[in-house]
Amino acid sequence: MTTISTVGNRVFVDTGAYYAFIDRDDRYHRKAAGVFEAIGNIRQVTTDLVVSECFSLVRYRLGLSQALSFLDKIYAARDKGFVSIAYHGPEHEREVRELLARFADQRLSYVDAFSLVLLNKKGAPKDVFTFDRHFYLAKCNIIPGDLR
Repeated sequence: MTTISTVGNRVFVDTGAYYAFIDRDDRYHRKAAGVFEAIGNIRQVTTDLVVSECFSLVRYRLGLSQALSFLDKIYAARDKGFVSIAYHGPEHEREVRELLARFADQRLSYVDAFSLVLLNKKGAPKDVFTFDRHFYLAKCNIIPGDLR
């Protein structure tokens, strides 16, 4: 596992990391559980689009009850200051569109593109917990780091 640098004591968490933790049958479940244990009380940063995408995956693969439980937990963690959720808005649309066009050779989702736009902003977390190889485009410290 790549070491967690915790620059600014924050880590960006992508959909796949949350989903793998929730789904005990996911091939990355054990790894996700280990990373969440390792990051402990480090503040998580994610986006509303990641929350939406994860909710949908859990809803259709594991059921509504688990999907609603995910929402309850993520919003409770936000309300306690443990998770920060960045919200997509019209001010991001141009940058997301440009990033999608610039990396046309990659199979980026809109959700991934928005996350990458945020990660390229000044002051963004430098650690990214993901199982998605596209996040190497952000030139961040990828956790768990063995995706190549």
